[in-house]
Amino acid sequence: TSGGDYWDDSLCRSGVSGGLPNNIDNDEASQSLLGGAYVPTSNVDHIVKLTESVEAIAATASLSEGEEIYKRADENGVSLQCLSTGVSQAEIATTNPLYVQFMYGLWTSESGDNAADGYSSKTFDDGNIFYFGDTTVQDEFNKSSGYDPKLTAETIRVMNIWMAMTTELYRSTALCRNGYVDDASASFNPVDFAAALYFGTATDPDLVNSLDSNGSLYAWAKRAGNQFVDESVGVNDEIISKLKDLQKSFQDCRGLSDEDRERKGLTMRDSAREITNLMMVPMVQNFLDHLASQSGLIDEDSPDQRNFMVLYSLATLPYISICDEDAYDDLFEDLILELDSYDSGTFNDHMETFQGKYHCMGVRCDQVGSLAAAGDNWPQCQEDAAAVSFAGYTPTPGAAPKMSKIDLDMSSILAFIVMGANDAAYDVYNNGWYVRGGDGKPFQSIGTMSTQLQSRAKSLYEMFTENDGIDYTQVTRDAIQATGAFQYTS
Repeated sequence: TSGGDYWDDSLCRSGVSGGLPNNIDNDEASQSLLGGAYVPTSNVDHIVKLTESVEAIAATASLSEGEEIYKRADENGVSLQCLSTGVSQAEIATTNPLYVQFMYGLWTSESGDNAADGYSSKTFDDGNIFYFGDTTVQDEFNKSSGYDPKLTAETIRVMNIWMAMTTELYRSTALCRNGYVDDASASFNPVDFAAALYFGTATDPDLVNSLDSNGSLYAWAKRAGNQFVDESVGVNDEIISKLKDLQKSFQDCRGLSDEDRERKGLTMRDSAREITNLMMVPMVQNFLDHLASQSGLIDEDSPDQRNFMVLYSLATLPYISICDEDAYDDLFEDLILELDSYDSGTFNDHMETFQGKYHCMGVRCDQVGSLAAAGDNWPQCQEDAAAVSFAGYTPTPGAAPKMSKIDLDMSSILAFIVMGANDAAYDVYNNGWYVRGGDGKPFQSIGTMSTQLQSRAKSLYEMFTENDGIDYTQVTRDAIQATGAFQYTS
């Protein structure tokens, strides 16, 4: 499209289960990514080019140039804009729980159209909430302070490319579990698509200084990590390793029985969660860097840190909403809506609140580290005390602190129902999300905690079932999935 035209949905294509489409011109495996660190079996050339587009936008001199590159779709129906506006609502609501969780946070914010009963048009900032990435980019294009190509490129990277990568990761687990993996071509692997979005055009992992202008998520994560010290893990190294493992797991899923495929898919779901948690680390680091700058703790050369503060607040805070809506509302107001009147004296309070919700975002203090430029002025990280004590009661180490997070599964189920992601909600009920598992399962779940009915209770259920023709043992299932006799219970 030209710079003056708005998005035409006929230009965007999505692949099976809401992911990116295959390259229609070439099905031969692409060359290795990151100088041989990852070897795809699929053709991902059309995805790697998206990184080049981000780099081109960062170098533009005018708004019209930036808009034209952002909207330009190739013959595969892929563009930076299509990463957001081309998603299939029905598929995303089923396959990517992180996408749904993020939308819920935006919907409950003061910029969302949230309603007490959960029934609303589901908008954010007056746009379709499913397209929050494009809405944010359009806001950046049209902001009153004028066009900033570097900020625009950062916005696209953080809001569109980052989330598209998570979709590809969770798509791989869905296609294993539903059996589509056996119908796909032998070379097809959505994990390759995720890797292409992450590595992009970055070629040498050892060239740190030359990555300043690289548009890939890999370079972005490296830049964020370079600002911090005392990190317990190398995020990029961990992501490379786990991507390769997940790539192999998808291939190994082919030809399995239904039961084995479900088991393999749940293990892959856990791996995808681990990768997305690692991807959140540089997001959090960027947030903290800009919060410190906004508070005057460090000096930055950039003339306008305010807009970067808003961007990274918008990219991180929605994940807190399921854990603590009050804390989320306060941070959203102070760091997004009322940032112009931000009081730097509240820095320590904001840090304490934000760090206390790390578990909501899937990160830990030791993974994030400390901002190097702040030196000894950096506050010690204190993760949420609620994870180790309950209203003044401190349990012995073991299952209790871990199981205390089961309420987050309940919150997630309700949030997913509100957002129309009923199948995803039922998956959390059956297979868990926040509580690490045992007995060969990645997660504990509310569903597996249900004990077998005692014979006397079972006979009562059977009596009512026989009289009414309704299976009363499936109240929870029907309520969550909005099906059957209890479809309106939720």
